[in-house]
Amino acid sequence: MRFQNFRHPLVAFVGILAFLLVASLFSSAEEDASTLSGRVIDMEGNPVSDLTLGMQPIDIIDGEMWQMPTPMQQSRTNSTGNFRIGGIVPGHAKLVVVPKARTFEPDTEIRAIDIGGLSFLPIDNPNFQISHEQRLRFVTTFELEPKKVSAVGGIPLHIKSGMDIKDITVTVRPRMRIRCRVLLADETPLAEATVKFDLRFQSLDDVISGNFSRNPTYTDSDGYFVTYVNLPGFCTVSVDYQGDGAMSETFKIGEGQRRHDLVFQLSEASIPPVPLMPNPIEAWIVNPANGHAYKKIQCKSWEDARAMAIAEGAHLVSINDEAEQEWLVEKFGREPFLIGLTRPENQTEWQWTSGEPLAYTNWFLQEFPTKPDALVFVSIIDGKWRIGNSESLQRIGIALLEKADGQPDKPQKDK
Repeated sequence: MRFQNFRHPLVAFVGILAFLLVASLFSSAEEDASTLSGRVIDMEGNPVSDLTLGMQPIDIIDGEMWQMPTPMQQSRTNSTGNFRIGGIVPGHAKLVVVPKARTFEPDTEIRAIDIGGLSFLPIDNPNFQISHEQRLRFVTTFELEPKKVSAVGGIPLHIKSGMDIKDITVTVRPRMRIRCRVLLADETPLAEATVKFDLRFQSLDDVISGNFSRNPTYTDSDGYFVTYVNLPGFCTVSVDYQGDGAMSETFKIGEGQRRHDLVFQLSEASIPPVPLMPNPIEAWIVNPANGHAYKKIQCKSWEDARAMAIAEGAHLVSINDEAEQEWLVEKFGREPFLIGLTRPENQTEWQWTSGEPLAYTNWFLQEFPTKPDALVFVSIIDGKWRIGNSESLQRIGIALLEKADGQPDKPQKDK
């Protein structure tokens, strides 16, 4: 007998939990870590290759999902759509699509998973009959509180210790997306510029409405930027550049739809941005506030970043106050970068590799467990410090160096 989709988020979660605990369907292992494997397909049943799935650790507090900033275990699908995620820590986790390198939101969302004939939908599915309060709790499209976990694009699971969960079918589809282009008065693209972006949204059932802003927003070399919408609704998009603004008409975006035709043309008062080196590498920039020089480097590992820092007579960046933090995000914040905060082996306290005291922090979450290989990155989205690991560094590939002046001296000791 085949059970149809559950229609309530808590029922779905309990159903998945109960199913995953059925011993007859899975082979238990002696180890604590678990595995999850299967196949990813699109809505037409075709295999999806080169897509990275991750198990994001979460905690359930008073019925709400809260993200744990511990490294997620990941796996990329092969040419036939198959994947295998190993080393999963037992407990609550959320199966998610991981953004591609140099991007900060996934372009694809999970629409369902099938486990042994049982189908489960994400909790934001419009078929769920849930209250206004529940929707505001789970759908965080317009909430800026960073601790809550958005339900969009992922499904919560509970993984038992030592389980080998096989033959999962994950169905994905492109997310609802709005692609905008900004032009100057002469119709040339506003390339590599910082703009203010605002989205007014009202859901089709008039339950959710509000404004969403992402500042700064960066246009690419052709003047484009992309934003995502998590629910069908009515949208009005506006942009502002140097006090010159433009606004779209209100339009409807439906389930699974994408808009690629929004064009904003600015007035004669607008001037082109000062050309910037895209993601400048191998160029020292001096902060006039403290006289220190900073440089972005490409690296593949923590050891690689340390070696390049020592060779430059520098160290991985130490962020000592809010003013320095804001300056770094303004100058280097187009993509996340590794900083010099680390936990030496067998120690629990964070330390700067430069040896400077830890006088300032800007954590995404204040308290969390971390693994020994935890690394710290500054995010483009909000400037917050987030936990990653060696796999995160390979995907991001950027670290930031700092030294007291712009001239190389003898190598400094980097702990």
